Amino acid sequence: MNKFAQHYADPRFLDTTALARRWDVSPRTVEGWRHRGIGPPWRKFGGHIRYFMGDILAFESESLITSSRSSNARASETEVASACLLERRRGTNDDG
Repeated sequence: MNKFAQHYADPRFLDTTALARRWDVSPRTVEGWRHRGIGPPWRKFGGHIRYFMGDILAFESESLITSSRSSNARASETEVASACLLERRRGTNDDG
């Protein structure tokens, strides 16, 4: 098995669709965030985008928001995306 095929099948890596499923967002959302530099680092193996599980877990851990910011402060795109992911992972939303 060549190194590209090995990484493609490696359970330590997720493709865009699997990451989107994990975060309960569409693959297009993950792609858009990637193009804007939001989210975990990614790698390209033989033309295929892959995310290392360790990077995903680190990003999720760093994305933990423990308190509200001042109403005058504006959250960055990364913080907004992170909060969205955490809410979806917890199965909650602000709509009640």
